[in-house]
Amino acid sequence: MDTMVGANVDQLAMSYRNFKTLLDSGHDLRGALGLLRESGSGVAKSQATHLLSFVEQGRKLSDGMRVLSYPDMDVALVSVGETTGFLPDVAGMLSTYYDERSQMLKAVKAALPQPLMLFCISVVTSPLPAYFTGKLSGWGFIATTVGPISLVIALIVAGFELYRRMLFDRKVRRYVLDRLEKVKGLRNFVRTFAMERFLTCAALALKSGCDFFEMVRMLAVVSEGTYLQPVPAIFKSVGPNEGVAKAMERSKVFSHEQVGSAKIGEASGTLASQFEAMAKAARERVHMQITLFSVWVPKILYGLMLAYVAYSIVSNAMSSPIVTGDYGVEE
Repeated sequence: MDTMVGANVDQLAMSYRNFKTLLDSGHDLRGALGLLRESGSGVAKSQATHLLSFVEQGRKLSDGMRVLSYPDMDVALVSVGETTGFLPDVAGMLSTYYDERSQMLKAVKAALPQPLMLFCISVVTSPLPAYFTGKLSGWGFIATTVGPISLVIALIVAGFELYRRMLFDRKVRRYVLDRLEKVKGLRNFVRTFAMERFLTCAALALKSGCDFFEMVRMLAVVSEGTYLQPVPAIFKSVGPNEGVAKAMERSKVFSHEQVGSAKIGEASGTLASQFEAMAKAARERVHMQITLFSVWVPKILYGLMLAYVAYSIVSNAMSSPIVTGDYGVEE
């Protein structure tokens, strides 16, 4: 059963925000899901209906989310929230998480219209001289213009759909991230996102009061990328006696500043707060990466536009008749 088809980050953010509001106002789990079902529509209504049926059968909310193909991070965090009684806090964190993802997507989408419009104009105007002089047929003009425009638009749409699939499908996400991590220029970009997810989940696990091994089990779900996947096993081998900071140091994945913050947190009893600060810093790095990406997307489209115009000019020049010295025309 998959009720997540058609879902997006905006819908998830709103659902978690409404869920937290209802729980904070004193509604129990069944009452909150019932109100979400009555007030929702489309995908949100379908999700609330199915989740309510799971809860009424005496099953856990996280089990229902797993069956309904919710993102694995959401399932892991909600499971911790159910166990520790911090479910409203979990819902709030997930709402914030998806709100931030929504803002990132909107920033990228906002950067696309102008370069895309200029690209379309250049593609349409470049073959016009050849068309008006009869060197290019009507069908040739259509193929020359519609083809490149359709290809670029299809690639943009496919990119956003791939991002949505990565959000909801762990196998797709891990496959794509593993491939992207092998590209030197994208390695830091991918690792920044993976680290932000890891630190955010670790902060919530510590805040909710779950024990060391329960936190490790949750982190095993959200650890992605070839460099983060071994970390939960290292944490488990170190164990709670040596502490989180020692496990972080032994993994050789975290920076000296992050390890130092963990040591200070363990010594002062503020480990959850230290991880929240690390997660916040990681989110700021993610925002910076997204900002850079939104700046480069128009430049890429401008580059494609210039390349296409140059190609059209060269092609028209090569296909034009050559005037010889005796004023004859050589094809």
